[in-house]
Order: sequence, then C-alpha cells, then structure tokens
Amino acid sequence: MYLLEPKERVGLEMRPYLSEKPYVADIEYEERRNWLENQYKFITSNRPRVQPKPEVYAWEKIFRIKYNDLPQMNKRAWFMGQQPPPDCRRYDDHPPIYKPNALRTEEDNLYCRKIRRVFRTFYPGTNKEKIKPPGN
Repeated sequence: MYLLEPKERVGLEMRPYLSEKPYVADIEYEERRNWLENQYKFITSNRPRVQPKPEVYAWEKIFRIKYNDLPQMNKRAWFMGQQPPPDCRRYDDHPPIYKPNALRTEEDNLYCRKIRRVFRTFYPGTNKEKIKPPGN
C-alpha cells in the first residue's frame, strides 16, 4: 500500500459554500448572528424532537399497509395520508415562531401582516431578498 503526495489543485474552489467570514461573531447583522447562535446551541444540545415517531403496530402493517383490508377504520394514520413520513423531516420544516406585539418594531410594520407576526429565519436558500446589515 502506498500514499500519494498531496498536490495543490489550481483553478478549483474547494470550499464553494462556505462564507467569507469563518466565525459567527464576525457577522455584522445582529439579528442573523443571534439566530445562528441560538440554532447552533439548540443543535448541539441534542434534545429530542418534539413529535415522537409514531409506532406502526404489527396488525396495522398486515391489515392496513400490506393488504388494506380495513378501509372502514376511522382514524387515518400518517402512512395513509399524503404527508411525508415523520422521520424524514428537514431541519427548517417547522411552523414559524410567533413574534409578540411588544417585540415588533417600526420596520416590521412595513411588511405585510403575515410576515410581521413571525420571527425571521435565516436558513440558506430561503430568503428572497438579500440580507442587509443595519445602516445600509
């Protein structure tokens, strides 16, 4: 077994998705910096998800999933509907967090009613407008 010597790749961007600022503390926009710090702390705390994974009983697997012999049953399980399986959720798949009136600013009143009622999130690829630091 042998090892190849490392070579520098010319003309190839090895970190295309990383920001120019490597630390959260370097982000000028205070709202985004606080949001990112809180999300990081939540991820590293390893708390379980709020919704427990629903259990599929043995009789359900046989009579409802495999053969569908009980169409008259009232309660519809998650696998019978059109929603995706609960264990395949994305990190940004959650309802928006409500912002109380006391925490709303004059800037929030410029947006439509639906947007100003919730806290802004900064997930990659979800914001339509560019994030501008205050003062620009």
